[in-house]
Amino acid sequence: MRTPQAIRAFIVLVLVLGCGAVVHAQTCGPMDVVFVVDNTGSMGNVIAEVQAQVNSIADTVAVSSGGDYQFGLVTAPANNVNVLLDLAPNNHAALTAAVTKMTTEGSCGEPAEWDEALNTVLNNLQKDRSIASGAGAQIGNFNGRFRPNATKIIIVITDARPGGVTGCDFGPGDRALTLAMADNAASRNILIPTVFVPTESAVAFGFTDTVRNVLSDVAGTTDSLFMATKPDASDLASIIREVIISCGSGRLRVEPTELVLDIGQTGSVNVTNFRPGADLNDLTYRAFGLPGDSTYTFTRIAPQIADTDLQKLDITIGPETPTGTYVVPIAARRNATGRTSVDYVLVYVGCLPPIILGAPGHQPESQSVPAGMRATLKVAPEGSGGFRYQWYRGYRGMTFSPIEGATGPTYTTPVVTGQESYWVRVTNACGSVDSLTAVVSPQ
Repeated sequence: MRTPQAIRAFIVLVLVLGCGAVVHAQTCGPMDVVFVVDNTGSMGNVIAEVQAQVNSIADTVAVSSGGDYQFGLVTAPANNVNVLLDLAPNNHAALTAAVTKMTTEGSCGEPAEWDEALNTVLNNLQKDRSIASGAGAQIGNFNGRFRPNATKIIIVITDARPGGVTGCDFGPGDRALTLAMADNAASRNILIPTVFVPTESAVAFGFTDTVRNVLSDVAGTTDSLFMATKPDASDLASIIREVIISCGSGRLRVEPTELVLDIGQTGSVNVTNFRPGADLNDLTYRAFGLPGDSTYTFTRIAPQIADTDLQKLDITIGPETPTGTYVVPIAARRNATGRTSVDYVLVYVGCLPPIILGAPGHQPESQSVPAGMRATLKVAPEGSGGFRYQWYRGYRGMTFSPIEGATGPTYTTPVVTGQESYWVRVTNACGSVDSLTAVVSPQ
């Protein structure tokens, strides 16, 4: 669990470095979630998937919000806006009931009024209003208010272009209205993650690129996720859960969120960038927060989620890194715009001080060698690694005769002409241990 102290430390780092807002990878805090669902005739699979998975989706919100949530549901048939559920506290059961009422509706076909549905939700519009095109009306009131302290999310699910201005057609005015809704949301810290369903109809009519572009623009304006399902929408519920777990944010997400490492160990996290942009070469990733002897290595790997960039980050703890808990921010910067997205991982650094076992092969061993030859002494410590060695002449604990240059696990003596005693001190970041004394004698 991320402690409040750790989160505060991370916020301080972000504010100092100017990297933007915190992305909560595990807990979103109170959540207000409204679903805007295009329910034109081609969206039957979408409605079936939502109805089958509504409890799983709602449970994900309940967990991510810590049990403090509000749901809303608005559908967007081709010409109307239909408010099926208003925002209200902890209304899980009401959402389940509202979802069962969803059916596909047809009128003049694509596009759909999902931009007008956004207008309804953002501006608390009332029933019987005329849709901008004059071809439809709003059914039901949307009186619910987004709470100032909540993570505020409107999830748009559609296979169609927006049609609020022109109704049964799509033109510049429709795009302008949609982006105006996105600007409105962004100014109020409301996220609009968007989900595109590439149905057979969308593909057949050849407007998939336009829908993708509009949905991507809406998500990007509010710094949210744009994602696409399979054509049959069979993965829709899992995508919605991805959106919720990410708190709707289109920035970065790090998994796992915590690493426990010893000195010298390497651990890995996956960094998903939900808004990578078209040119992946324009991205620069970096991590920071550990002492300078620890290292970070980013490697791009095949993404598991379409339209994202996935990086494997290896974190190696250096030999001088003290034990403790470190907040490690991870940043992705678009070089062309300077825009930076941030998430973080907690790294718990532990350290086992070195020990030298008494079993053969671990301690330097006394030995006799022919006069005029050399002896080789070895030590094999256990512990967290990052070991440093210093060999000494004399008996264990006598440090007034360090041997210059004898700083490895193996030491080869000068030519043996008489009896000499040697020992080694092994040190890492959290302690040291002295070996037994090895006596070297000529035969």
